[in-house]
Amino acid sequence: MLQILSLTENSISGNLPSSIANELPDLELLYLSGNRLSGEIPVSISNFSKLTQLDLGYNSFSGRVPMNLGNLQNLQVLDFGDNQLTNDPSMLELDFLISLKNCRKLKMIDLGNNYFDGILPKTLGNLSAYLEKFSAYQCHIRGIIPNEIGNLSNLFWLDIGVNELTGRIPDTLGQLRKLQWLSLGENKLRGPVPTGLCNLEHLYLVSLESNRLSQ
Repeated sequence: MLQILSLTENSISGNLPSSIANELPDLELLYLSGNRLSGEIPVSISNFSKLTQLDLGYNSFSGRVPMNLGNLQNLQVLDFGDNQLTNDPSMLELDFLISLKNCRKLKMIDLGNNYFDGILPKTLGNLSAYLEKFSAYQCHIRGIIPNEIGNLSNLFWLDIGVNELTGRIPDTLGQLRKLQWLSLGENKLRGPVPTGLCNLEHLYLVSLESNRLSQ
């Protein structure tokens, strides 16, 4: 009947057992960040039907992000940052993000500092209406920033800097009225900076350096 398991900032090594979700069916919070866990994130992790927070950041997990994370319909916080995760090389898009559209309670997604080498899908705009933070810095993401990102009306933190993004900054970013933190620096973006960004009254940090932008 365990509901919270927190083992952060230790020296735990090895793989995450595939049976963990079956053995802890009532788990709601799982914190394993800051360890030495490695191997793939088991597909069976999606069997945690009551899970609201999943933090596996700052480990050495590798391989693909499971495609069935959309089964975690109570999930509010997802942190896979600072690992060695990759995308399916046969897929152009980061396909696991498509499955996350089924997690309608998601408030935070942190994927920063991984090795994804893919493009952001248009379905990014179909993520949870409650999403407040999306961080995917230094993930080798390429392609354009989809216009649909402007649908995330509750977003206050957007960090997709230090990637290989190209094209223009979409005008739809000006629709994110609650945005406070915007980091797009160290990409390959071109063209004008949308005037709508200047009208975001809560925006206090903007990072656009090392792009080829114009006024």
